[in-house]
Amino acid sequence: MNLTATSINAQYWDGSDSIADNVVDGGNGIWTNAGTNWTLADGSNNTSWAASVEKIAVFSGASGGTVQVQDAVAVNGLQFAKNYTLANAGGQIQITNAATEVRVDTAVTATVAAPVTGAGGIHKTGDGVLIFTAVAGTNTYAGGTVITSGTLQIGANDTLPTTTALTVGTDVFAASLDLSSASQQVGSLAIASNNANVYSTITIGAGQTLQVNGSMSIGIPNNVKTQTRALITGPGALVVSNTNAIFDAGMQTVTSQAAANLLPNATTPFDSSANANNVISDFTGLGSFTANVKEFRVAFGVNVNSTLLLSNTSNSITANVVQLANSNGLNSGTGTLVLGAGTNTFITDAINIGVSKGVATMKFASQTAGGSGTVGAVTVASGAALAPGNSIGTLNVAGDVTFAAGSVYEVEVGGPGAADLIAAG
Repeated sequence: MNLTATSINAQYWDGSDSIADNVVDGGNGIWTNAGTNWTLADGSNNTSWAASVEKIAVFSGASGGTVQVQDAVAVNGLQFAKNYTLANAGGQIQITNAATEVRVDTAVTATVAAPVTGAGGIHKTGDGVLIFTAVAGTNTYAGGTVITSGTLQIGANDTLPTTTALTVGTDVFAASLDLSSASQQVGSLAIASNNANVYSTITIGAGQTLQVNGSMSIGIPNNVKTQTRALITGPGALVVSNTNAIFDAGMQTVTSQAAANLLPNATTPFDSSANANNVISDFTGLGSFTANVKEFRVAFGVNVNSTLLLSNTSNSITANVVQLANSNGLNSGTGTLVLGAGTNTFITDAINIGVSKGVATMKFASQTAGGSGTVGAVTVASGAALAPGNSIGTLNVAGDVTFAAGSVYEVEVGGPGAADLIAAG
């Protein structure tokens, strides 16, 4: 849905003006279902809010202002052409559309403090900034939140629903999530973009946390020839915590030529390098990263080239199994996992590196900076590489270490008696 000034399904906010004067005045005012401060695009006729048909509410006029939401008002979308605040005056904004568009135009900032409720979901569009500030637990809309472009700012702790899905970016546009001044929990997190030079970005401020209570994915599944770039940065913390969930940095769900034929621009054979999805995930500027999941996967599936660069400050990863470049029996790209230069704790029962034609490299950061790596078993497939340290480091393995023919063990040698080491036993 593209909101425009000529939309027949739109009503235009007329501020405190309840009588038509052929001008869309905008500005401050009170939003109720009965008030006649809504007009047409040309300001020629004022009416009450058409809640029964759930129209699109357009906030424009000569200048922005504050709109006091006093009633339960049902909408099919919101558009902000000026800086407005939808204040909580005892009312709520009701949505039923699973993809209810909230468009914020370029160079515009819109704040929604009134609760958003209903069965629908939010799709934030436009290049402007949307700020949610409703008190935790009052935004109860049941659908997910998708940031298709521009920036969504978390203006109060847990202002979004805490059990639903959050998506940052799409297979067309990059987008941004700003947690500079507040923390947020979500049910799951997906990050996407499709430009090798433009990153979808999440910024987490000092003392703030983005907590994902389900799975997290980076990339565009069920697609080909995509370029996803994800940047998670700031002095705050990213926590992914669910022992039944999966962390995926780069994945592909297409598994047959028939499925690939349904996708735009797919090349035959579908697992040729021409169809590869390319993903770079950069956490290096993040204060801390914690993952406690069932599976931790990088470059999982057919034709995924994925690099995951973890925090240079602190990482703690706990998983039943780590899969690095596992193509499920079909051709694969390459997977690279690099732990940062700070403190690293890595606990898993098994690391599978370069499985089923996958080509992978796993590098552990310097333990002189306080890092540690302890795993149950390590399998390094042909063409894959394992590097225990960046500077001199040790990887402690409680189980067996298996190197297939053609695999690589990268060792850095320092002074006498100083070299990278795998300690197995």
